[in-house]
Amino acid sequence: MLKKRFGYTLIEILVVITIGVILGTVGMVKYRDASRRQAVDAAAEKLVSALRKAQVNAASGVKNSCGSSPLEGWQVKVNANNYVIQVKCVDSTYDNRTENIEGASVTSFPSSNPILFKVLNQGTNITETTTITMTGYGTVKNIVVTSTGEIL
Repeated sequence: MLKKRFGYTLIEILVVITIGVILGTVGMVKYRDASRRQAVDAAAEKLVSALRKAQVNAASGVKNSCGSSPLEGWQVKVNANNYVIQVKCVDSTYDNRTENIEGASVTSFPSSNPILFKVLNQGTNITETTTITMTGYGTVKNIVVTSTGEIL
């Protein structure tokens, strides 16, 4: 008569545990890398959003703090770890909002810093296309601004 076997050998259990540990480790590394890439992408999208806000405010002629002084446009000054959105009037510049860049840093600045978006869609103060490069955790993200004000 044959005996029925109920259970697993130590070798079988160790093989299953080893495979589980390997798969778990690979999954955690992939998750960490994806999370880091996402942080850089989010930081770049936040800067693009600030550039678009300045562009829209300039195109529509929003005059925060200018009083009776004519509006030249809205500008974004980019630093390594933050950026500042400013209202540019003929006689002065007013800081509107400073935002920190989290998860990345700017390593390549625009050729003209700050980038000024002129009123009524008259372009920018940039003479040729410029690139802002953000890096973090081995990931690079480029933001391109053209002289006509396109943000890519």
